[in-house]
Amino acid sequence: MTEQNKAPNPLGNINVENIEEKELADVLQLAGKAYNGIINLVNRIKELEKRINEIAKEIAEIKIHYDGKPAWIEFKWVYNKLKKKYYYYYLRYIDELPDGRKIKRSRYLGKAVDKELREAIENNRRLRRLLKLQRMYLEEYERLQKRLEKIKKWLGIFEL
Repeated sequence: MTEQNKAPNPLGNINVENIEEKELADVLQLAGKAYNGIINLVNRIKELEKRINEIAKEIAEIKIHYDGKPAWIEFKWVYNKLKKKYYYYYLRYIDELPDGRKIKRSRYLGKAVDKELREAIENNRRLRRLLKLQRMYLEEYERLQKRLEKIKKWLGIFEL
């Protein structure tokens, strides 16, 4: 390699020959830790990508019921005209008014609840949990991607 084709020294004007053996060992140890940290970061990003994709597939399989509103079934008691206590099932859900306020609403279901409605409510709960988990993973994924980009820029690496 000729003098003009020689790659620039990444350490700038530091004379490598003047570094003592102990200092060099410390630098190599730090470089090893940095390398292991980058590998762990990349592995964590890959793991998050895999989990996000798995959750996305699971979300796609869930059918949204009851207009996708948060809903649950309550077993409530009521009095009749003779002051006798009866129990009935009610579908409770949160509805949003046009002005943005949220209110709880009830729908009478009777003495028994359809199996389909129970499954729909459970799917709705499961969907909300999965969306929350996916959002959490995406936030961590973006944070780790930014950290990796900073490291790549600092090291002058474009592909990792």
